[in-house]
Amino acid sequence: MTAKKANHFLLDWRIPLIGDFYTDLALKIIGGKKTAGSQDAGDIENDKLDTDIEVKGRSNKNAFIVRAKQLEKRIAETGFPYGNSWYALFSYRNKWKGSDRRLGNVTSNAAEVDDFLGKNLKQMFIVDSRLIEALRQAGELEESEIASGQQESQIVLRVERKQFKQFLVTPEKCFAKYKLRGFRSAVFKVAMTFRGQPIKFDLFVVLPRKKLAELLDSFQAKLPFPSDSEEFQMEAVG
Repeated sequence: MTAKKANHFLLDWRIPLIGDFYTDLALKIIGGKKTAGSQDAGDIENDKLDTDIEVKGRSNKNAFIVRAKQLEKRIAETGFPYGNSWYALFSYRNKWKGSDRRLGNVTSNAAEVDDFLGKNLKQMFIVDSRLIEALRQAGELEESEIASGQQESQIVLRVERKQFKQFLVTPEKCFAKYKLRGFRSAVFKVAMTFRGQPIKFDLFVVLPRKKLAELLDSFQAKLPFPSDSEEFQMEAVG
């Protein structure tokens, strides 16, 4: 798709808090360490899984935003220092029908942001960067040009949740269509305690078969699978 006219993205004091919340949550689920690098590097590095991971959180009313330049760079650099490149994308509920109870209206400090995000987390997607690029190459992602503050405008890709979920509904058909040979998908229901509060969400995973198996092994190493622990529970769906 062709790029649309630039939009200006206004920064909000909650944005760093949202990013920190989801990066720490992804660390607890996937493991690894935070990256101390440029914005083109992943937020998490995991030596055992041989991957770096870009973490993003987004309201359920908005598509996920992926910077085109960053995606291209991450794929081009796959192989060194890590053989894989993933995205961990979180979706939270931000509006109820007939209600004005949104994140921006009901949070005035960091503790309230944590509480809101924990209570309203809906989904997490762990996907290989090549899946997003495959959707882009198929012409199925909307591209827009945005500007933030004094920074130069840049092209971003808008990825809808349904574009990931199709790989769980008709996996073999989708893997063939997008030429993602050797990929597999899985979905889980997760219940855990994070930052002192219980949270529940659906976890969708689309990765190469070997990496999916290694990720599941890392889950099993932490706890019995499925688990009856109050700290962390996972149940495979389907």
